[in-house]
Amino acid sequence: MVTHGHRFSVPWLGELEKEALSRKADIVIFGHTHCHFDTVQKGIRYLNPGAVRGCRDSGKRTYMLLNLADNGHIYVLYKAIH
Repeated sequence: MVTHGHRFSVPWLGELEKEALSRKADIVIFGHTHCHFDTVQKGIRYLNPGAVRGCRDSGKRTYMLLNLADNGHIYVLYKAIH
């Protein structure tokens, strides 16, 4: 599932989690906060790539590289921009 977080009251995962569970999502990629985020909750991986313009809270500039491998593994790498 890919969405902009404002539709689900991000940064809190409550509404986003309900939607992800109803869609039987394995991975949720969302934005809105501009801050990188990576967690697993109830078997769902939640990813926010951050923003090259910077996180609203910290100013940290990041982007995400995501590789969904043929073997089912998910590889996520966050890159900081200096």
